[in-house]
Amino acid sequence: MKKSEELVVITKTSKLILWSCNHTSRFPRQHRFVLGERLERTLYDLLEMLIQATYSRERKPLLEQANLKLEILRFQFRLAHDLQCLRTNSYSFESRAINEIGKMLCVGGIVPTDGAASCPEILPRGKILPANQNSQFSLSHAASAFNAPLRRSNGPRRGP
Repeated sequence: MKKSEELVVITKTSKLILWSCNHTSRFPRQHRFVLGERLERTLYDLLEMLIQATYSRERKPLLEQANLKLEILRFQFRLAHDLQCLRTNSYSFESRAINEIGKMLCVGGIVPTDGAASCPEILPRGKILPANQNSQFSLSHAASAFNAPLRRSNGPRRGP
């Protein structure tokens, strides 16, 4: 990963942690101390792995672990939504944030061992399809889109 990409990934992850802390504190008592704490702990672990990858020469294992943590987070947040701890608009906000972080990790250099692009694409019902099978998302396409000049937005985007 380039230094600028790493900083963006770390910044987005820390913002997701802040958002999550505000929401998990409002979980019902029966889920706050187990599911809420696990969500926060997994997010903190993800942030630590990304920071370690920033300063490590051997980034691939750390980035693969970070990708696994993202997958765990997807299931934990889905469970929080199913248990009605998160509203639907909050769940969609965090899903978009996690998918964006995941795409940055894939574009940033998780090199598949089989030589094929295996960056997962998240489909509507949570089904995961490898990017090289029946998918329009490809690693080279994402990399070219990521390196394109950024467009200015009308202002900061706020989550639900």
